[in-house]
Amino acid sequence: MSRSSQKDMTILLNANSIRPVKHIIFKRMKKNIGKTDMIVRLVLAAVLLILYFVINAKILGLIFIILAIILALTALTGTCPIWYIFRMDTLEKKKE
Repeated sequence: MSRSSQKDMTILLNANSIRPVKHIIFKRMKKNIGKTDMIVRLVLAAVLLILYFVINAKILGLIFIILAIILALTALTGTCPIWYIFRMDTLEKKKE
């Protein structure tokens, strides 16, 4: 490992340098999911979770769990990367 790459690794592993990087990542992802979209995602996640326990198919069950986790995480964080890519949002605009 070269000296410069060791220095880069030290900077990356330094606790003080992680905070700004984390702040930049979350600052770019603005909330783009509205209340209705959030409720629909949580309901779909719950339905997929119930289907996982009802249907005994291994691969289909795994797909249901993965989709349920993705839907729940996007609903709880209020951001959807797909909406971000297409520059869409379902967030209600505040009236002034």
